[in-house]
Amino acid sequence: MSELKLTQHPEITELLSVLEQNGLHKEQNEVQSLAAYIDEMGGQLSAMNEELMQMHREISTIRDNSLKVRCEKLISGAEKQLRQAATAIRTVKHNCLCMARNSVDTFKAKGKAALRRAVFAMKIPSTLALLQDMLERQAASAQITAERLGGIQSELQEAGAHIQRAGRTLLGRPEPEDAEYEQNRGLLGKAQTVMGRMRDSLSSMAARTAQLVDRLTSERETPGSRHSVKEALRDLQAEQKYWEDFPVPASPSAWR
Repeated sequence: MSELKLTQHPEITELLSVLEQNGLHKEQNEVQSLAAYIDEMGGQLSAMNEELMQMHREISTIRDNSLKVRCEKLISGAEKQLRQAATAIRTVKHNCLCMARNSVDTFKAKGKAALRRAVFAMKIPSTLALLQDMLERQAASAQITAERLGGIQSELQEAGAHIQRAGRTLLGRPEPEDAEYEQNRGLLGKAQTVMGRMRDSLSSMAARTAQLVDRLTSERETPGSRHSVKEALRDLQAEQKYWEDFPVPASPSAWR
């Protein structure tokens, strides 16, 4: 049975309904945007991870142990990066559900103004900005991995050319060795392509995240959303109190 999407969780649907009923449309849009983003990102990371796992299985068939170890080390590093991203998504999802439930409880106890401040204290744009930073760093890491795989492939091609020259001198090399060389060369090329796709996907996700951060931030700063100094102070105090009462289970630094 597939895991329930964040947008489908009762805690999120109830919070969205309460926000709409109270005319807090900007806050509703923030929560909806975050939930939809987390669902989309989770699906994309899952697809990338599946492709990388398949590539790892193919790399494990390389008979040259030294070559296999070098390639597996690079692929394993990329898999670790994706696991870190998946952990960040699970953390944000868990926190979002907890804070959605707490926001509704706050509304029931203290009313509309407290609800607005509770959603503000969820720091949705800041959370997305942290995810953006993580994605950008992982895209850069995927680029380095692709380049290193390309370097290994170049070494293999040079070795293959040397063997060909030696083979001509010795009146031909054995066919099995020739086939193994071609298989390894093909696997390295495929691994490099997979890492290139991973880099492009992560870069695209980071760019879309940046656009979402900019949109939500600008909406918070529109003239119609500005509040008095007194209200701003209440927002700050509510945010501080919120994080004292409901600390996040994992620090964002764990995503780095």
